[in-house]
Amino acid sequence: MPHPIRTTVGSSPAYVVDASISGIGLMQHATAPPVGSTCKVMFHSEFGPITLQCEVARAVETEGTFQTGLRIVAADDESDSRLRMLVMNLAVPTAKRPHSH
Repeated sequence: MPHPIRTTVGSSPAYVVDASISGIGLMQHATAPPVGSTCKVMFHSEFGPITLQCEVARAVETEGTFQTGLRIVAADDESDSRLRMLVMNLAVPTAKRPHSH
Protein backbone atom coordinates (compact mmCIF):
# COMPACT_ATOMS: atom_id res chain seq x y z
CA MET A 1 0.00 0.00 0.00
CA PRO A 2 1.44 3.39 -0.87
CA HIS A 3 0.09 4.90 2.39
CA PRO A 4 -0.78 2.83 5.47
CA ILE A 5 -4.41 3.12 6.58
CA ARG A 6 -5.09 3.63 10.28
CA THR A 7 -7.25 1.01 12.03
CA THR A 8 -7.51 -0.79 15.36
CA VAL A 9 -7.29 -4.42 16.40
CA GLY A 10 -9.34 -4.67 19.56
CA SER A 11 -8.34 -1.49 21.37
CA SER A 12 -4.82 -1.34 19.90
CA PRO A 13 -3.97 1.06 17.06
CA ALA A 14 -2.64 -0.55 13.89
CA TYR A 15 -2.06 0.23 10.23
CA VAL A 16 -3.22 -1.68 7.16
CA VAL A 17 -0.05 -2.05 5.07
CA ASP A 18 -1.17 -4.71 2.58
CA ALA A 19 -4.50 -5.90 1.20
CA SER A 20 -5.89 -8.62 -1.03
CA ILE A 21 -9.40 -9.99 -1.50
CA SER A 22 -8.62 -12.83 0.92
CA GLY A 23 -6.56 -11.08 3.60
CA ILE A 24 -4.88 -7.98 4.95
CA GLY A 25 -1.52 -7.21 6.49
CA LEU A 26 -1.23 -5.02 9.57
CA MET A 27 1.63 -3.35 11.38
CA GLN A 28 1.23 -2.46 15.04
CA HIS A 29 3.27 -1.71 18.16
CA ALA A 30 1.06 -3.64 20.59
CA THR A 31 1.30 -7.40 20.90
CA ALA A 32 -0.54 -9.12 18.08
CA PRO A 33 -3.54 -11.33 18.90
CA PRO A 34 -2.70 -15.06 19.03
CA VAL A 35 -2.63 -17.01 15.77
CA GLY A 36 -6.04 -18.64 15.24
CA SER A 37 -7.97 -15.97 17.14
CA THR A 38 -10.59 -13.82 15.43
CA CYS A 39 -10.95 -10.06 15.37
CA LYS A 40 -12.98 -7.33 13.73
CA VAL A 41 -11.09 -4.74 11.68
CA MET A 42 -12.65 -1.49 10.50
CA PHE A 43 -10.95 1.17 8.40
CA HIS A 44 -11.79 3.94 5.97
CA SER A 45 -10.59 3.70 2.39
CA GLU A 46 -10.99 6.14 -0.47
CA PHE A 47 -14.02 4.00 -1.45
CA GLY A 48 -15.71 4.22 1.95
CA PRO A 49 -15.66 2.33 5.25
CA ILE A 50 -14.64 -1.34 5.27
CA THR A 51 -15.51 -3.75 8.09
CA LEU A 52 -14.01 -7.25 8.07
CA GLN A 53 -14.19 -10.27 10.35
CA CYS A 54 -10.73 -11.83 10.31
CA GLU A 55 -8.71 -14.73 11.66
CA VAL A 56 -5.08 -14.18 12.66
CA ALA A 57 -3.01 -16.29 10.26
CA ARG A 58 0.46 -15.16 11.32
CA ALA A 59 2.18 -12.72 13.65
CA VAL A 60 5.86 -11.81 13.58
CA GLU A 61 7.71 -9.41 15.89
CA THR A 62 10.48 -7.35 14.32
CA GLU A 63 12.32 -4.75 16.40
CA GLY A 64 9.33 -3.93 18.61
CA THR A 65 6.83 -3.88 15.76
CA PHE A 66 4.35 -6.66 15.05
CA GLN A 67 3.46 -7.63 11.50
CA THR A 68 0.17 -9.47 11.51
CA GLY A 69 -1.41 -11.36 8.62
CA LEU A 70 -5.18 -11.66 8.79
CA ARG A 71 -7.36 -14.01 6.74
CA ILE A 72 -10.75 -12.49 5.94
CA VAL A 73 -13.51 -14.84 7.06
CA ALA A 74 -16.57 -12.58 6.59
CA ALA A 75 -17.55 -9.16 5.24
CA ASP A 76 -20.84 -7.49 4.48
CA ASP A 77 -21.61 -6.90 0.78
CA GLU A 78 -20.66 -3.20 0.84
CA SER A 79 -17.34 -3.84 2.61
CA ASP A 80 -16.55 -6.71 0.23
CA SER A 81 -17.23 -4.47 -2.77
CA ARG A 82 -15.12 -1.61 -1.35
CA LEU A 83 -12.26 -3.98 -0.52
CA ARG A 84 -12.33 -5.33 -4.09
CA MET A 85 -12.18 -1.76 -5.46
CA LEU A 86 -9.27 -0.96 -3.12
CA VAL A 87 -7.35 -4.07 -4.18
CA MET A 88 -8.04 -3.43 -7.88
CA ASN A 89 -6.81 0.14 -7.48
CA LEU A 90 -3.61 -1.17 -5.86
CA ALA A 91 -3.10 -3.77 -8.61
CA VAL A 92 -3.82 -1.39 -11.50
CA PRO A 93 -2.77 2.12 -10.45
CA THR A 94 -4.33 5.03 -12.28
CA ALA A 95 -0.93 6.12 -13.56
CA LYS A 96 -0.65 7.63 -16.99
CA ARG A 97 -0.21 4.95 -19.58
CA PRO A 98 1.31 5.50 -23.02
CA HIS A 99 -1.23 5.65 -25.83
CA SER A 100 -0.82 3.01 -28.52
CA HIS A 101 -1.37 3.98 -32.14
